Amino acid sequence: MGVGEKKSFLICLNIFWSYFVRFGIIGFCLFIMYLAFTKDKDWIFVLLFLFAIFTIYSFGKDLLQYLNCKTIYLTERNLCIKKYIGSDITLCLGCFIIYSFWSFKQISFDTEYTIELFEHKKRTYRFLNCFHTNIDEAYPILQPYIENYLINVKEEVFVSVKRNGWHKNGTPLNYLDFNKIEILREVKENAK
Repeated sequence: MGVGEKKSFLICLNIFWSYFVRFGIIGFCLFIMYLAFTKDKDWIFVLLFLFAIFTIYSFGKDLLQYLNCKTIYLTERNLCIKKYIGSDITLCLGCFIIYSFWSFKQISFDTEYTIELFEHKKRTYRFLNCFHTNIDEAYPILQPYIENYLINVKEEVFVSVKRNGWHKNGTPLNYLDFNKIEILREVKENAK
């Protein structure tokens, strides 16, 4: 087996394992629901049943979004998310942040990423990075757009972004110099 074939095999194995872990958790929750129905209606089984429903909903919703992601790419002005089903998403560069979300990295060897709008504090999209693509190369490209956006955005949005802990969740938001951005915001405000 050549180096390229071995790498392709490992990528396929990683993708399979990433989804297998999530489907396995859903299957385990279905088993818990089965046990809750077949056993006495004790309060512990009711709590387990409710926990299983919540977990299935959470993982199922995310899995549908992961499987629906055809491709994500950057253009000169936009981030484009192409989907298999539903309308595609186009976001202007700078108005969002991409950060890694809590995941089962130690179990499934992947990373979940979230694209979140600054202004609305709304998750726009989540995707799974099973084979460790070049997503980290997007941060330096997005940096000037994010800085320009933060210089021109409303004060409450800027304060919200500055206080948020995205950098703690795996995003190198610390490459943004908030002191420099504050000075440029003041200069812009004084120029009015």
